[in-house]
Amino acid sequence: MIATTTSRENVETLIRVTLGGNPHHWFETISTGEDVAIKKSDPEVYQITLSRLALQADQALAFEDKKMAFSLRVALALM
Repeated sequence: MIATTTSRENVETLIRVTLGGNPHHWFETISTGEDVAIKKSDPEVYQITLSRLALQADQALAFEDKKMAFSLRVALALM
């Protein structure tokens, strides 16, 4: 799964260039900025992704590249 607030076009292009093929063959769900009302500093993209996969936060693992996003992840108990 991917949960990001970047554009769908951006993340899908990145996957095609780095991994090749259809991004949806690599990841079960891809949630992007187009799927949420508020982008940064809001946990909605995580919540949508977990809901699509019928997972609880404690059943998922998140990797972050920014301290602010890490704080959101901790608040949601995504470890």
